[in-house]
Amino acid sequence: MTNQNKVYFGRWDEKTLINLVLLLLLFFIIFVVPLLPIGAHKPLFNISITAILFISVLAMDKARKTLFVIAVAGITLSWLAALLRMEILEPVSTLINILFFTFIVISLIVQIAKTKMATVRVILESINGYLLLGFVFSLIVTISMFFRPGSFSFSHEVPEAAAKVSHFGDYLYYSFVNFTTLGYGDILPLVPFAKSLAILMSVSGQIYVAVIIAMLVGKYIGAASSE
Repeated sequence: MTNQNKVYFGRWDEKTLINLVLLLLLFFIIFVVPLLPIGAHKPLFNISITAILFISVLAMDKARKTLFVIAVAGITLSWLAALLRMEILEPVSTLINILFFTFIVISLIVQIAKTKMATVRVILESINGYLLLGFVFSLIVTISMFFRPGSFSFSHEVPEAAAKVSHFGDYLYYSFVNFTTLGYGDILPLVPFAKSLAILMSVSGQIYVAVIIAMLVGKYIGAASSE
């Protein structure tokens, strides 16, 4: 049993490496970019999201062509909004990204459920799904602040597209603090939609962890008992 587990956890195929790259990109955009000067946030967020969109497509087992087209559409709108200062395109690209990453998270969960062994790839997919789900909520906070700047008690409002990108680090921070149910209370939801979103974040984070851990433990025990 021990030797076989070592074999399964030692395999680093193409999809495993792709998921590792995706994890590194998510780590960079979530934990590293917010530490850098605000002036660097806009280009780094755009470049990172572009890379994450493409790598996410490669991490999928099915519907890669369709997802690639959607990713290109979202990237094109995002860069047009940034380069041409077309503010109207930003919420459209953000909405596309929300739908895209939500589908990616669901697909990752399905892929994890279909596997029979708790391999390195499965563990990486589990972590990526968790981080992507938190990232999706930060995009939802972004678009809510676009249409209603007073939705949350941030210390700033968002008068234009350039500022929204600069404050995306704040939206990441709030989303993950709430998503993990850490809840410092320094940022509060102020309107009904924002309060419902806050509840959805905290519940989704707990459900994801419970379901994924249950599946991983079940796969590991199942593989061990079959020996």
